[in-house]
Amino acid sequence: MIKYSLTLCVLFFVSSSFAQPKEEKPPVAIYGNDTVIWFGADFSLFRLSNPKKMEQDEKLYEYIYAWNLEYKNTISNVKLASWLKAKKVVNDKDFTDSAYESYLTSNWIIEDKHEITLDEIEEHLKNYTSENSGIGLTFILENFKKEPSGPGATSKVHGYFIWFDIDSKKIIHSSKISGHPSTAHFNPSGGWVIGKDKKMPKNKGMTGYWFQGMVDATIKFSIEYKNGIEKEEVQY
Repeated sequence: MIKYSLTLCVLFFVSSSFAQPKEEKPPVAIYGNDTVIWFGADFSLFRLSNPKKMEQDEKLYEYIYAWNLEYKNTISNVKLASWLKAKKVVNDKDFTDSAYESYLTSNWIIEDKHEITLDEIEEHLKNYTSENSGIGLTFILENFKKEPSGPGATSKVHGYFIWFDIDSKKIIHSSKISGHPSTAHFNPSGGWVIGKDKKMPKNKGMTGYWFQGMVDATIKFSIEYKNGIEKEEVQY
């Protein structure tokens, strides 16, 4: 009886090991396109998680414009094309540049971490307008999570890079990515430079800190994307 039970346990372990789902690979559809239709960053479903900033939603609203502007100026179509190994990136940001003005909740600064679902994202994509067709790419900002200072505390930028069919608004592939904010922009000899604009808030530190996290997330996404490109076999 004991021998029989051990045999069943071994068989269960072996079958469970083989039954583990494999990591989902990006669909072929998002590769092999000469042109990427880039919708940029979308703050419509976004939240800032920072207990110290709560009840300052209206006062800090201008930073959404600042984060988006700095990100847009830094992640140029030429740079993104290079990162994604695409021949051409077409900017299509007329909708996403101001979408948050229509869809962002008034209480967008919260205490705890905020998470959204792919169903919520796909429902929001129905609002997108575009004169382009084919496959689009957008960066849906989910959460800027500010951790209290202390050992091991790491603030993060959370979001989804979404490949979707522009006509049907159906999601083709999603990449949930997090990036690390940074104060690198404070260094005059290196890091990102915060630009000048009449609408920019005075606190460049808050602008640059989170904007750097958006850039870091984008770099990580581009690496993930390139890792999915099939390598050409070299004949010797």
